[in-house]
Amino acid sequence: NHAALHEQLSSADRTHELGDPAAALDLAQQMLGNTPSRVIVFSDFQRTNWSDAPLTDRPSLNVVLQPVLETDADNVGITALATSPGVPIVGETIKLTATLFNATPAKRLETVRLALDELTMESQVELRPFSSADAAFTFSMPVHGFFRGKVSIAGDGLTDDDTRFVTL
Repeated sequence: NHAALHEQLSSADRTHELGDPAAALDLAQQMLGNTPSRVIVFSDFQRTNWSDAPLTDRPSLNVVLQPVLETDADNVGITALATSPGVPIVGETIKLTATLFNATPAKRLETVRLALDELTMESQVELRPFSSADAAFTFSMPVHGFFRGKVSIAGDGLTDDDTRFVTL
């Protein structure tokens, strides 16, 4: 009973526990085998672990994403940050990649901002519905030391995943 389940989930209290969508989908695939099946994922799509949940690499599963909020949340979140090289040296080119997840049914164009001490940069990324995309920043630091900053996007319906902090 899809409607009753959605109603119960909508009224449930939110917790701050980390889920593992990729493992849950792997378990569903294991339980269902190669039988063509539909799996409905109820979530607030808030948390930052959705970057590890590929939704299209299980051909026998039709994965349907269903928000559990009373109204659809306008949510795009930063799900991961990666730097290369991991420990850069003075003058070396650094690539910082921010992965975003669009938890809405609409295509989005997001501006991603990097603020790292006195360095500020922006990048735009186009996101398909319920998918991830990367924004990359390339720069170098002229002196040695620790540099603290943040990567952020404009605030939306769920602000917990709109900013990530970084130290180089």
